[in-house]
Order: sequence, then C-alpha cells, then structure tokens
Amino acid sequence: EMISSGVTDETIMSYLLDAFDVMRNYERIALCHEEMAKANPNSRQLAERTFFAWLKQSNPNKQQQWAMRMFKQFGDVKYLHWFVTALLVQADSDSNGMGMVL
Repeated sequence: EMISSGVTDETIMSYLLDAFDVMRNYERIALCHEEMAKANPNSRQLAERTFFAWLKQSNPNKQQQWAMRMFKQFGDVKYLHWFVTALLVQADSDSNGMGMVL
C-alpha cells in the first residue's frame, strides 16, 4: 500500500527494501525502486537500480522500458546496449525452443 500511495522517503523505502529482501519478494523490490526513480527522474543511480531490480526479477519487458528511458534521459550508449540485450533475452525466451531469428 505504501508503494502505491507514492511514499518515496528514503528511510522508509530502505526499511521496505530490507523487508522485501528477507522475504525474497523481488517484484516488490523492483516496484519500490521504480517508484523512487519516478519520483526522482534525474537520478541516474535510481534508474539503474530499477533496471537491475527488474533484471533480478527476470522481466525483460521492464528491462527494455527502463533501458530505453535511461537512454533517452541520459543519452549514454550503454543503456542502448542494455535495451538490445534485454530484447535478445526476450526474443530467446519467446522462441519456445525454436531458436532466435534475427
């Protein structure tokens, strides 16, 4: 509830992240990072934490979204590489064992 209500206080979020980590609830961790990054759109560090949280959650769609968002926001080519890598991972997982066609 706190995440969806827009609470982005660093101390509170730190406690939430610790609790979710103990529970191994990686989706909630990713959502916390996402809310903090949205509340601080100029923070490259928070955006990268969000990307890596979605990476740990194995969510290539969210990884692509955040990589492209960071590329557009910060203009660093490494984020474009992250986007392409997430795209390839998704294409490989969507191929159902048929192999990836590029």
